[in-house]
Amino acid sequence: MRINIIKLLQPRSVSHSESRRLVCQGAVKINGTVVPSIDEEVDVGPGDVISIGRHEEIEITEEFLEGKRIG
Repeated sequence: MRINIIKLLQPRSVSHSESRRLVCQGAVKINGTVVPSIDEEVDVGPGDVISIGRHEEIEITEEFLEGKRIG
């Protein structure tokens, strides 16, 4: 599923501006690869891992993706 990285970070309950800041600082990675831009459309699927900063990780599940399709 292709989705904008900012929308992908929204269930973390952070603001849109904080999501943008984290991406611009290089603090967001998908499967170990830094997301280079806030305009990036990323491919994610079940089992992928989003790292946010040093201490937070989100594992992508089918349920997570279903929520993104509806919202």
